[in-house]
Amino acid sequence: MAPTTLTVKDLNRATLARQMLLQRAPVGAVEGVERLAGMQAQEPKHPYIGLWTRIEGFEAADLRAALLAREVVRATLMRSTLHLMSAAHYRALRMSLQPSMSIAKRVLGARAEGLDLEQVLPAARKLLARRPLAFDEIRAQLQEQFPDVNDRALGYAVRTLVALVMVPAEQERWGFPRVASFALAEDWLGTPLAGADPAALARCYLAAFGPASPADVQTWSAVGGMKKVLHGMRDELAVFADERGRELFDLPDAPRPDASVSAPPRFLPEFDNLLLAHDDRTRIIADEYRSRVTTKNLRVRATFLWEGFARGRSRPSAASRRCGWCRSRRCQGARSSRCVQRARRCSGSRRQRRRTTTSSSVSRRRSSAGAAGVASVSCVPTSPAPAGHPAGRREPCARAQSGLSPCETTSRRSRSSSRAHGSVPCTKSTTAEANPAGSSWCGKCPAAGNSSSRLPGISSCARTPWRAGMIGSCSPQMSSVGTASAR
Repeated sequence: MAPTTLTVKDLNRATLARQMLLQRAPVGAVEGVERLAGMQAQEPKHPYIGLWTRIEGFEAADLRAALLAREVVRATLMRSTLHLMSAAHYRALRMSLQPSMSIAKRVLGARAEGLDLEQVLPAARKLLARRPLAFDEIRAQLQEQFPDVNDRALGYAVRTLVALVMVPAEQERWGFPRVASFALAEDWLGTPLAGADPAALARCYLAAFGPASPADVQTWSAVGGMKKVLHGMRDELAVFADERGRELFDLPDAPRPDASVSAPPRFLPEFDNLLLAHDDRTRIIADEYRSRVTTKNLRVRATFLWEGFARGRSRPSAASRRCGWCRSRRCQGARSSRCVQRARRCSGSRRQRRRTTTSSSVSRRRSSAGAAGVASVSCVPTSPAPAGHPAGRREPCARAQSGLSPCETTSRRSRSSSRAHGSVPCTKSTTAEANPAGSSWCGKCPAAGNSSSRLPGISSCARTPWRAGMIGSCSPQMSSVGTASAR
């Protein structure tokens, strides 16, 4: 009997269901990472946004806690790039991915001259068994032992051929410092790694991205020979065909919703695997638009989904790149002394003096107030500080107590920015009882989902304007989303 043919929209809805993009899932951070078969984490902050857009009630602290508890690890995995993966999946799949990383050393070319892996790798393991090391330290110490070998070749060989995990730091906002140390995976996890099992790798992929062809699995993992593996699993898999006649494989009990199921708008972070995990990516983005999302240096831009497909690029404006509470670009979150100092500037005896300051002098001093392009007469917002923030609870300013909007006086730069965005900044804020995190969406953001969801690390919608850039033709409703800022 001929296999059932799945349309592009059928494949779209099946993939979105497994990616928790049709409906946010009430799961924890560890299970969320497992259901996604890992998350690309070239930069540590992107998985936080990826989980926020998929998990109901997700908080950044959930993922940080999982990293510190060694339930989630950050390591070199699929396509020899940094990924987050649950500890259970890492133990089961790391050695299955090794063939792709062994091939990756070919990129060294002439720099690999004199590189004797039988000597270098045991020496590297001996160094890392003593304590975690940053790669600058690893290269320097190996260079002392192998002075005739290129130091970059030494580092690359260790990164790809030794099972390592990145060591998280408790005080870091996104879990990792700019220069992180690496530890031996078996020492960090306390258990040995399982042997290579390509069939287990294929099942993990299909659970997150199926139905898929062997070429899709190979594109995601960079492991060759997946056609033979999937054909060997034919008896345990469901077999379909796409509109081009290609054979697709899937887990029998995996969700495959009807194509008529509606798909809500969703934001995707940079490097999201949804845009990278298939050889044929038309189930998510049209081929003619892929070059507008992937840059020449292979950076994958943040996008948004509309009706299930990537319809545009999204990025936070300059205002949202500042701390949502103290307005500093350099604030590292709840443990930053800078944030505490800025949070106290509008309290105590200085508050009355600020209220009596003229608007012109406030404009001249807006940089010292810590607000990006916003000079406020009374810069104490009515919402409480984010949960765990050392600034603690502060009383509303006099304007808020009298029924007026706080921080109403703005500089010329702020007013022109609002006009350019096509909307006026939202000045509403929530109470601690309504939302313990002290943040909300103003309702203009189509991808916000429920009002209790928020972007991790940012305290309110008033400070998180998203600019969406259109990349293709779409419906009239889509045009309004693409040209206006979603707040």
